[in-house]
Amino acid sequence: MNTNMIGNLAFGANQTKPAASAGRDLMTVSRIIGDETGRYSMEEKGAAYRDYREMIGNLSHYSAEQRKEAADLRDNSSFMQKLREMRSVIDAAIEPIGAAINSGKGMKNTDALTLMINALDSIPPEDLALEPDYDGLKERLLVERELYRTLEAREAAGAYKPGPIIEDVTDPAARQALEMLKQINDVYMTQRTLSQKTEDVKPVLASIRDRLGLDAEGNRTSGSSSSRWQDTVTLSPEAQRIMGGG
Repeated sequence: MNTNMIGNLAFGANQTKPAASAGRDLMTVSRIIGDETGRYSMEEKGAAYRDYREMIGNLSHYSAEQRKEAADLRDNSSFMQKLREMRSVIDAAIEPIGAAINSGKGMKNTDALTLMINALDSIPPEDLALEPDYDGLKERLLVERELYRTLEAREAAGAYKPGPIIEDVTDPAARQALEMLKQINDVYMTQRTLSQKTEDVKPVLASIRDRLGLDAEGNRTSGSSSSRWQDTVTLSPEAQRIMGGG
C-alpha cells in the first residue's frame, strides 16, 4: 500500500486554534525565552514557550511595535535555535517521504512512520520535551504504526482494500485498525489547544495499546518477549532503495 502519510507526519494534525494563555503576558514569556544570562533553566524556558504557543492568535490587543519587540527578544535566542535544529532533523526525515510521493512511487505508511520515529529517537528526550509539537508524538506514532501494519498485512492478503468509508470495510481486523486510527484522529480534530489535545489523547492511546496487547514501551504483553515494535517494523526494501536514491 502506497498511501500519502505526509500530511499526518507534518504535524498538521497537531495544530489547533490557539487560545489565550492563562498566565504570563507576551512580553514576559518572550523575555524568559530569550534570556541568555542563565537566570532561567531550559525547563522554565520550555514552559514559557508553551505559554507563548497557547497565546498565538490572540495578540490583537498588543501593538505592532510590542509584537515586534517580543519577537526580537525570542527569535535570536539559543532556545529558539535549539528548537529550529530539532525541526531540521524532523524535516530531513520527512523529505524522502515527500520525494517518494512526488515521484509517484509513494511510500508505505509503516515506512514513513518508521522514518519519523527514528528521527525522534535521534533527539535527546529532554530536548523533545521543550517543543509542544513533539510532546507525546513518538507514543502516538508507535501506536499508529502498529495499526498500519495490520492494514498493510490485510491488504497484502487481499482481505482489505483502502477506501474512504470505514463502514464499507468488511474485514474485522482492518476495520478495527481503522476505527482505532479514527479515535486518535478525532482528538486532533477538535478545537482544543495543543496541550489539551496532548492530554486528551493519552487515555485513547492507552486503551488502544491495551486492546492490541502492547505496553507503553512497545513490547507485546503476551507471546514472544522479543516481539517489539522497533524490532518487528523496519524499513522495507522498497523504502531502503528510495532512501539510497535508487
